[in-house]
Amino acid sequence: ESSDAGKTSEDLKMNTTAFDFGLMYQMDWKNLMVAMSARNFSESLKYAEEQFELPLTFRMGVSADMAENLSVSVVNERPRDYFTTYRLGVEYSLMNMLDIRAGYVTPSDEAGINLGVGFKLAGLGVDVSYTDFGVFDSVMRFGVQYTL
Repeated sequence: ESSDAGKTSEDLKMNTTAFDFGLMYQMDWKNLMVAMSARNFSESLKYAEEQFELPLTFRMGVSADMAENLSVSVVNERPRDYFTTYRLGVEYSLMNMLDIRAGYVTPSDEAGINLGVGFKLAGLGVDVSYTDFGVFDSVMRFGVQYTL
């Protein structure tokens, strides 16, 4: 039986290269977009005596403008060693200045409902979002963007 006792961080160091691939195709009809990606495409890693793989994940999604100022997206995410999740998102835009967003992830032990709002004016954008993590504390995210 091996032990990591007495080994330095140099003895336990590892390196790898991983690749992400993706394709997007946008159509004129309802601004329809179809996308797919593969993340963490790499060889197996060995840390100490344990061999494992990075979490290879495949995603496929579709988004469209369903009505004036209303966008809807659906994403299927399939990790290598975890269950498949589905994500639904909706965004409503008011006067090209205020965006109201809602999303839902299923099945999920942690994240379920996500809510957000964004404001844009004269190159400045501010985003705020809320994620309910069930038994864990909820998370508030803030973002600021400035475009010249």
